[in-house]
Amino acid sequence: MLQVKICSLHIFFLGLLFIALLALPRNARGRIAETMDECKARYGTPLSIQKDAALFLTNGLTVSVHFIAGKVDQIIYYKRDPLGSKNPFRLLKRKQ
Repeated sequence: MLQVKICSLHIFFLGLLFIALLALPRNARGRIAETMDECKARYGTPLSIQKDAALFLTNGLTVSVHFIAGKVDQIIYYKRDPLGSKNPFRLLKRKQ
């Protein structure tokens, strides 16, 4: 009888996991595959535009967007200016 309960519990959790995995890709996609025009509408005028990247400042966040073939493939959000004094890479510099 104990084996039956454990087996039923495993089936329940596997079913729950399956449902979660079905829902995840739809939610995880986010704003990937947007165009530059859609990014401008969402984040405003870019601070900087490179060949395949753009930098936006919106609502106190710095948003770095990378493009491949004109579509967004990576978005990074920073709480502060990534090039400013709070840059985490400054920790890698050796103190003099």
